[in-house]
Amino acid sequence: MEALSQRDVLRLLDFAFSRSGIFSADRIIHTLQNMLGDIRIEDLPVSFTAVATDLDAGREVWLSSGSLFSAIRASIAIPSLFTPVKLEGRLLVDGGVLNPVPIAPTLRDMTDLTVAVSLSGKDEPQLDEPVKAASDAGQSRKGYQAAIGQFIESIQERLATEDASGDVNIFDVMSRSIESMQHAVARFKLAAYNPDILIEIPANACGLFEFYRAEEMIDFGYRRAAREIKTRSA
Repeated sequence: MEALSQRDVLRLLDFAFSRSGIFSADRIIHTLQNMLGDIRIEDLPVSFTAVATDLDAGREVWLSSGSLFSAIRASIAIPSLFTPVKLEGRLLVDGGVLNPVPIAPTLRDMTDLTVAVSLSGKDEPQLDEPVKAASDAGQSRKGYQAAIGQFIESIQERLATEDASGDVNIFDVMSRSIESMQHAVARFKLAAYNPDILIEIPANACGLFEFYRAEEMIDFGYRRAAREIKTRSA
């Protein structure tokens, strides 16, 4: 993840040309498969469960066996953004629709401590202008490389900013709507299943497609985790 640049992220977004979603996410999954091979969940050294939402049944689905990447693909199918997945006769989308902080699946395991990470923390104004340590934006570019870089940056600006009329674009509307819904559901789920340690990441810490900031976000997560553990042990 730390090796991803802004260009790499955009290359992984393959248009679906479908009425059910903008991107297919096939390229993302194929890239992971090429890196790690074909893996079954039951063969993993650590217990793992991916959570998806069954659109027809209107309930969450726990995927704890079978193909790892099929489970991941279903669990990241953000409605309208990525196309849904048909798996074992069910039409599945992102589990965050019904359960953004899925603590319940861990109750099946024998554990000493439950640590939950919520991406629905309150916005922190100082994070609106983050230092993008993992970004390649500062690298010098010449000729056609500069033109490509400017084109990619213009696409990102269009995805993240308002248009000339002052209206937010469709990507921004979708992401804000989904985030607002997930924040409300996350608060409800955390009240029902209280973890031993809750690490809350501010919602404005990172954008939807800013995977190229992995190094920065990993470091941020470590610091927030250390802070919560210190608070608990104090």
